[in-house]
Amino acid sequence: MKLKITFILLITFCKLNFSFAEESNIIKVVSCHSPPYFFYENNKFKGSEVELLALIFRAMKVEYSFSITDCNDAVQKTEVGYFSVLLHNSIKKNESSNLLSSDPIFQMNHVFFRKKFDFTQSFLTKLTIGVPSGYSDISLKKNKNYNLVPVSGNNNYLNALLKVYFNEIDYFLCDQITCEYVIDKYKNKFPELNRIERRSTQLYEKLSRNAYFSKISSLNKERYYEFNSILKKIKKTYSYKNIANKYNIRNN
Repeated sequence: MKLKITFILLITFCKLNFSFAEESNIIKVVSCHSPPYFFYENNKFKGSEVELLALIFRAMKVEYSFSITDCNDAVQKTEVGYFSVLLHNSIKKNESSNLLSSDPIFQMNHVFFRKKFDFTQSFLTKLTIGVPSGYSDISLKKNKNYNLVPVSGNNNYLNALLKVYFNEIDYFLCDQITCEYVIDKYKNKFPELNRIERRSTQLYEKLSRNAYFSKISSLNKERYYEFNSILKKIKKTYSYKNIANKYNIRNN
């Protein structure tokens, strides 16, 4: 009986709910849609938009947590690492965002694979990079900005690429042909792989620290307009105005 009541309650709150706790100011994000759609004060956001939404709250220094509820099993709410990068606390505002562009690693056949449109890594002071077992590059190992994690075992390339998607590692250093083959082979079974792309020039997207003021660099026009569109929707909401007033955020 208790299980049935819990199930009904969770179904009732299937839509995204942002709740603001007075003491801790934590925003709770819950969704049971797959692919996820997020509802915030009657505004509907797609999964890619929520990355920007979360980034705005991050720039506003508002704490939040993210969880997904599976509609097919609404009783079980699963915490996921999809936005774990956003919760990273080590931020150095004046740090250069393009740390790897001059590294000799880019002269090799190995390239970096990362999640598409992952702007949040411009906030990180240290990257976790997955490397094949036995890989050795002195300059990469000596660089204090990188934490190298060896990847081994069965299906190691597939597992590493999925770890990139779930932000367990930020990048995977991989032979280009091999990784592209793995993505193509398993993308139907693991649609998350469609969000992984090759990066051969630099690891960081250059994103303005004041992202929610719409000062964005190194983004194409489509993403820039998308960001502004979302920003306008968010700024009309009652909750945003409350936070803006509380944290003295300019509404420009």
